[in-house]
Amino acid sequence: MIIENLRLVTPRLRLIPATVATVRAEMSNHKLLGDLLQARIPSEWPPEQLREALPYFLDRMEAKPFGTGWFGWYGVLPASYEMPGFLIASAGFMGEPVDGVAKVGYSVLPEFQRQGYATEIVGALLRWSQQQLEAPIIEAETDEDNLASRRVLEKLSFTQIDSGGDTTILRYRWNATA
Repeated sequence: MIIENLRLVTPRLRLIPATVATVRAEMSNHKLLGDLLQARIPSEWPPEQLREALPYFLDRMEAKPFGTGWFGWYGVLPASYEMPGFLIASAGFMGEPVDGVAKVGYSVLPEFQRQGYATEIVGALLRWSQQQLEAPIIEAETDEDNLASRRVLEKLSFTQIDSGGDTTILRYRWNATA
């Protein structure tokens, strides 16, 4: 993973941190979002779960403008000779850590699922969090029936800690010192 101007570069993706400008564009202007990310934006963007959370993230980012990186990141396939970059995923934290704990979430467009992109993105964000904090603890939640999401967390050495008080939601934890 290489960090370039608050961008993370993994073997297959460019990860670009969300800003107030990108989230506003994501909510209402795909052309502007594409210009900001230097990527094509699929017509089905953003995924439904993310779409519902965007106003929350925008409010939080406006209140904490120096928290870049502790909110969303866009996963973009790099441009090639055949095509421009293409937005395929989103991942990020629910804000800066509270008492040393941050929560992470992720989403990959259906046609790009089961190809290791979620593992790649979340893995890069875990490494980024280690550069920000000495010993970060990262938590994630997923539906019990979402086997693909559970597998992503297990591959990245998250351990299940409980069901979060809901029998269908599982909570996981990753500790940099473990």
